[in-house]
Amino acid sequence: MPNSEVEKMKQAVKLSHILKPVYYIIFAIILEMINFLWLGFKATGNPEVLQVLPQYFILDLAVFALIGGIIFLCPRKTSNVIFYIFIGLQVLLNIVNATLFKIFGDIFSFDMMKLGVEGAAAFKPQFVDFWSVLVNLVFLGGIITTQVLLDRKIKKEFPLRKLNLTGLKIVTVGFAALFCLSGFWGQTISYADSDSKTCVYASDQYLWDNMHLKLESYKKFGTYGFYLKSLSNLIYKDDEPNQRDKDQLRKDLQNGKQDVDETAALYGDNLIVIMLESFEWFAIDPYNTPTLWDIRTNSGISMENFYAKNKTNVSEDIAILGHMPKDLAMDDLAGANLLNTPYTLPNLFKSLDLGYKTNYFHSYTKKFYNRDLINNAMGFDNIYVLDDVEIENKSTRFNNWNLETDYLDAVIDTLIPKDSKFMSFYTTVITHGTYNTTNERFQEYYDIYDENLEEFKKWFDEETNYIYPETKMLEKCFRQYKCAAMDTDRMVANIIQNLKDKNIHDKTSIVLYSDHNCYYEDLYFNIKGTKKEDYFNIYNYNVPMMIYNPKLTPEVNTTFVNTYDIFPTICELYGLPYNKELTQGHDIFSSDIENSVMVSYLTGIFNDKFYSLNLVDMHTSKEATTEELEVFTSNGANFYEKQRRIELMYKYKLIR
Repeated sequence: MPNSEVEKMKQAVKLSHILKPVYYIIFAIILEMINFLWLGFKATGNPEVLQVLPQYFILDLAVFALIGGIIFLCPRKTSNVIFYIFIGLQVLLNIVNATLFKIFGDIFSFDMMKLGVEGAAAFKPQFVDFWSVLVNLVFLGGIITTQVLLDRKIKKEFPLRKLNLTGLKIVTVGFAALFCLSGFWGQTISYADSDSKTCVYASDQYLWDNMHLKLESYKKFGTYGFYLKSLSNLIYKDDEPNQRDKDQLRKDLQNGKQDVDETAALYGDNLIVIMLESFEWFAIDPYNTPTLWDIRTNSGISMENFYAKNKTNVSEDIAILGHMPKDLAMDDLAGANLLNTPYTLPNLFKSLDLGYKTNYFHSYTKKFYNRDLINNAMGFDNIYVLDDVEIENKSTRFNNWNLETDYLDAVIDTLIPKDSKFMSFYTTVITHGTYNTTNERFQEYYDIYDENLEEFKKWFDEETNYIYPETKMLEKCFRQYKCAAMDTDRMVANIIQNLKDKNIHDKTSIVLYSDHNCYYEDLYFNIKGTKKEDYFNIYNYNVPMMIYNPKLTPEVNTTFVNTYDIFPTICELYGLPYNKELTQGHDIFSSDIENSVMVSYLTGIFNDKFYSLNLVDMHTSKEATTEELEVFTSNGANFYEKQRRIELMYKYKLIR
């Protein structure tokens, strides 16, 4: 063969191109380490040591190897583009997760994308973790600079025949793909040592299959392990039960049915449920919020050890359903008409055939979480939001909140109809935040707050364990929050007065509860004197729940309860024919309440003695016993087992 033809069959490959996949893998690992250090993950079994890489690092490394193989396979310019895209994606995720963790103690997940424009409207520049942005962008700049310099400075080339080069690339990518497959679908995720139900649901395999606890999943499986598996779960999850399993699920549903109890304390009475946005116990005081203070200390049942840490829509839906679908999107279930079951709170009231009207109210727009679609699908007769009313100086712009009292005035006769029994659910918004602002509608409350300030500060310092703000900025935020709470208080007072005016005060209950703490501007832990990184300190999640009804004996109750306990408590008080198989909580007035356990997909699993991210590693109070630990882990495992069954019941349309 002539030399000219041999030369044509040869192709030079630069050493820099051979090394480029190695650079990518090294830089990707360093970025993952920066991410883990920034989020402050602690080593499993050793909370004193920072965890710098995921426990199952093989999953991340498998994807890094596959991407590196693709980089090597492509021509130089294309490989550079791929290199920068994946490094840039990792940097972006680092920044987003650092910001979300700073504000919510949460990380990005695909369900957040459904908020779209509404989520963007809620975003404020001050939320951004600018130090994270700076560190990650500086590192990104360093990566790009290093890559460009290596491309230019390393001139050495290796002449190879085209066939040999192609073979080398195929072998490289094939090896990377094989490594990726073995990493993701090999025996890398371990079950717990025991076969007991508790250990199975505490195992890493269960966590991998379901991703029920985001932070723990992210900590164990890393960026690419977490997001690729989460995405695959959204697209397809092969968990169809066989016919015998389906028959068992139907049997469980049948066994869970409760009969109507006409002897129940509040049977046939009206109900108003008010979910208080971002409400804290320190929002309530005798000077600025006298109505709520009276309910807490004198005229109502105050659940002092109530805990919640959920997104707003989740806290809302738990109280309406008794549970919250985790793997199945609520809007998808609503669109398929799978939420309109006999066991939702509005449908249970209507099933009594006593003429109940069931309406939902929200003093902001219906955009967030598709409330108009989802809440209507759960059985409410009507959905009334801010868009539906005419009030003076109305704004639908996020953070330019209207007064709850103005919204209430516009809907009061629908929320409290005088010609029928009713169950009304009202979600507030005014205390949502941000708090580093002012609102012209608050002027009256600013004046009252300022007049009461000296007495209030004295009381706050001497009678509570809270810390009055120590900086001018935080003091301003606290003032704004308290004034929003004052309007909420007046709204509740107006509801009570309207009930009296319509002569149904003695026939109506008001259940008030908070969805979560006031996290904007880090207000909650500054006032409570806690540390945000101490996620296991459940005092961070201690928020108000109260029940107001003249028929019920007032008390200050110190039993541990949580969001899941609201639904069964209402059902028992009103004698509703609910289904215990679909109910994750317990009646707070029954002995079963000792089994209450809070499972928050934003933080972890806890009660008043134990906190865990995975039912294995425990933060334990000093007075806790071994027997109590066994009960806690068993209750946590039962929660996850019931959650699995509920998901299947929805998926295979068994709840009828």
